[in-house]
Amino acid sequence: MIHTFGCNKNPVQASKNFTQIRRMGTGKNEILSQHFIQSFSPDEVTQEKALKIGIELCDKFLKGEYQYYLAVHKDKEHIHLHCIFNNVNMFDGRTVETHENQGKITL
Repeated sequence: MIHTFGCNKNPVQASKNFTQIRRMGTGKNEILSQHFIQSFSPDEVTQEKALKIGIELCDKFLKGEYQYYLAVHKDKEHIHLHCIFNNVNMFDGRTVETHENQGKITL
């Protein structure tokens, strides 16, 4: 299952969408995107529920300011999701680090 925000569901096109936003960035960081994995215990959630949880997490953490690509799957004994999000803010070109790593991260 795939869910995206601010980019195409086709991964090649999503990468191009990320690049378009990075071009307007400050250019002060070499990190292009960030990646996290959220795993669930076997039989804890359905893929649909995992996707919903992933979207809620992204909405809370990324605040509608960063493109992201979520993929939920079960290639192991448990369901997990991968989230890749653009390191550059869609609106001001600043990076996640310059916005969030100020010693006061709150989720």
